[in-house]
Amino acid sequence: MSGVVRTDYPAKQGLVSMLATFFEGFIISTLVVYALSSYGAFKMEEQLVFLNALFQGNTNPINAAFFVSFLLFGVVSITGWFYTGEQKALYVFGEKFANFFRMLFLFTILAVAYLYVKNGEQILFEAFGLGYSLSIITAVPVLISLVLLEKIARTELKRFLTESGARYEVLKDFYLLILSVVPKNLLSRLFGLLASSRLPRFILIPILKAFARAYKINVDEAELEIQEYNSLNEFFTRALKAEARIIDSADDEMVSPVDAKITGYGDINQRIIIQAKGVDYNLKELLGGSKYLEDFTNGKYITFYLSPQDYHRIHSPAYGKILGYYYEPGKLFPVNELAVFGIRGLFPKNERLITYLQTEYGKVAVIKVGASNVGRIRVTYDNKIVTNTLIRTARTVEYKEVSIMIGKGAELGRFEMGSTVILLMEKDTFQFNSLTVNEKITYGATIGKFKKKKCKLPK
Repeated sequence: MSGVVRTDYPAKQGLVSMLATFFEGFIISTLVVYALSSYGAFKMEEQLVFLNALFQGNTNPINAAFFVSFLLFGVVSITGWFYTGEQKALYVFGEKFANFFRMLFLFTILAVAYLYVKNGEQILFEAFGLGYSLSIITAVPVLISLVLLEKIARTELKRFLTESGARYEVLKDFYLLILSVVPKNLLSRLFGLLASSRLPRFILIPILKAFARAYKINVDEAELEIQEYNSLNEFFTRALKAEARIIDSADDEMVSPVDAKITGYGDINQRIIIQAKGVDYNLKELLGGSKYLEDFTNGKYITFYLSPQDYHRIHSPAYGKILGYYYEPGKLFPVNELAVFGIRGLFPKNERLITYLQTEYGKVAVIKVGASNVGRIRVTYDNKIVTNTLIRTARTVEYKEVSIMIGKGAELGRFEMGSTVILLMEKDTFQFNSLTVNEKITYGATIGKFKKKKCKLPK
């Protein structure tokens, strides 16, 4: 819980840690002790006999339920230890040490399991003894830190209570915790398969109508009648009528590539994109170390969030030549506001498909960010690109042998369910119009103006 909470107040982080300790050290431990003492298992040897009896099935259903509870407690505890250690290793020492920690953690569990099978229960006593010894050793510097930081802690707690009103939204932090442990990519693939399933018409049509009503979708703009779609995914990725959107035709105007809400825009500070509420992203991590990194350093960015209500096809923001793309397999966290502001560095963590576009005024990167329940990200210029597959590897492709031109407002790709698009503009090439964060915008609407031409492209 304390590992995923995002807060502006250090005291809040401490309170969350205290809450987690209360649950683990008081409630859970008390229940475990009660269960063991109910069976007279006060000593370690007696506890092992008790667990062995449960494992061998020499018990009644109530005892078996106790065993399942102990098993789940063990799995959850190990998962929690792994996640906490991994995050600390990542934030303190970086990704390389985090990978080392992951391997060490897995090796330790497998080694203890092997030694248990080979040497019997004695290895458990030794492992527990080592664990308790390490706990005592590590508790000493923690205690010293608490004493030294006591004054600062009181100051921070007072500031937290005064400024925030001590409103701790525990359900939100629990939601973030759940997101961290569920198999998001697998669930998204399963959801994608379900959304693409062709159900009987008498089942599908009511589902589509209910979906449209729930999200207040303007079905009058859709190219087809709702009865003509064969799956939820077809309806979700629907095309619009030709007259539904007007594309700004001025050559030096850049248009929105999507129907969406603007969640942030502005300058890229060196290589840092500052979204809002203290959320920032490293440009190098977002682009995956692209050869175009220097082009976008000190450039401009704008972020669009597509809700389930929105039209989910992506269009080119300007006329230009597609230079290539970069695909980064990643996680599939949701990209709603709670997740974006609650999970540090979410966009660079998520699956991304980046299209690089050379316009007459400079380079533009169209970053399509995957999200939970996004079955696929597809593009129109290359049918070989398939995202969110079982086996995924990062790859960079440059179109050197072919010249792929795309018009302003032409379809570039689509999301199969909702997500986020980020545009990056090359430094010293673009100026935003007066936009408002959280305002809705439709594709084809102007978002800003290019400064001056750098090259000439064939029409």
